[in-house]
Amino acid sequence: MKIGSEKSKQHESLDQGAIEERRDNALKRALSTNPKPSKRKAGKGKAQS
Repeated sequence: MKIGSEKSKQHESLDQGAIEERRDNALKRALSTNPKPSKRKAGKGKAQS
């Protein structure tokens, strides 16, 4: 059982990394195609630099 829990924990962190990477790639793509941040992203305040 311990091995299973360790495996799921590792899988979780992998998924989190993949999600962040995907989001980062999407952000870069959006910025390259559209210099102005979208209203939705600007509302979060993260896209503004």
